[in-house]
Amino acid sequence: MKKIFISFLFLFIILHNTNAQWTQINTGSNDNYTHISFINDSAGILSSNQVLMLTKNYGNSWDTIYFNSNEYISDVHFLSDSTIYFIGSLMSNNSFLNKTFDLGNNWTAINAPTVGKMFFTSPDTGHVLIANEVIRTFDGGSTWTLNSSIINSIAGNIYFPSPTIGYRTGWYDNVIYKTTDAGVSWQLMTGGDHGGLDLHFPSLDTGYVCGWNGTISKTSDAGINWTSLISDVSINLVLNSIYCTSNNVCYSVGDSGTIIKTINGGNNWIKENSGIQKKLNSIFCTNFYCYAVGDSGVVLRTTNIVGIKEKEVKKKEIKIYPNPANQVINIELKSNQQICNINISDIRGKNLYEGKSTTIDISRYSKGIYFVNVKTEKETYTEKIIIE
Repeated sequence: MKKIFISFLFLFIILHNTNAQWTQINTGSNDNYTHISFINDSAGILSSNQVLMLTKNYGNSWDTIYFNSNEYISDVHFLSDSTIYFIGSLMSNNSFLNKTFDLGNNWTAINAPTVGKMFFTSPDTGHVLIANEVIRTFDGGSTWTLNSSIINSIAGNIYFPSPTIGYRTGWYDNVIYKTTDAGVSWQLMTGGDHGGLDLHFPSLDTGYVCGWNGTISKTSDAGINWTSLISDVSINLVLNSIYCTSNNVCYSVGDSGTIIKTINGGNNWIKENSGIQKKLNSIFCTNFYCYAVGDSGVVLRTTNIVGIKEKEVKKKEIKIYPNPANQVINIELKSNQQICNINISDIRGKNLYEGKSTTIDISRYSKGIYFVNVKTEKETYTEKIIIE
């Protein structure tokens, strides 16, 4: 009994001593911010219903790169150092997709068939949720294809941890669908109490979903099974967004300034002090900070962050070189894990190589961006390479 008490006390001390401290950043606006994301440690995008703002200095200052009072921005995707997509609608109810390849200096508007959550896996390939269906583009939004009809499930959110593997939640009906063929077909997964408002996969196998009534669910086997977690949040609160810095460290934000965190894979959650009571709508973490945004111009940033070291260690365990490459690539694991499988896919999700060799001839591949997926007995690693 004494041993159990000491173990519990030790866990309690760890959880309470790893709280992130949050401070508010003034952007000069009282807009209701709905989205924040970063493409690297310093450059990030922030959006409200009519405004897109960009930072290049870790959120210390923000510049408006898009504004239109006659539009409603539904979702934003920061894809690369220069490429940003957002989807929205006009006051006339016409939908559109807007994109920039130079960080907002020039924008190209394309008619879109709908407004909904979206996820782009490359500058050309993107997926958008509409009602109970998913549509896809292979040409940057010029044309769209209906992938699959998902009956009796209003769209919640969508996330692709790799070009071919994606997940789509139901808005309120506790369902999750998975695709393994870049959205051509979708399969219903089972288990868990999902809520369906947001999802994040820190690895191919491990993912979290949050939503209504303070619910959070987790999978550790690539979506095959889902387990409901106890978030210790009031059932009257909604968790709007979730982000994980590793398989074990996650943050979730929601109504009334709620920020909760786990450092042990969701077994325990601790409530952080945000210092505000406004609704928080989105959270994102880099290697230095976590950011949370919400109503009435709220932008929060951590002064310290726990869990990133774990993410960095994991990333350093694999080395793929040279990168960029034009003849061969070499794959090294710094741990003693055994490689079970290696595959290479292009930005459209087409599988080009599968095997176990750690030296791979890539000379026959066209120039462009590719993804190398390395599966070991314990972990799965995905790295982007460039072939010149």
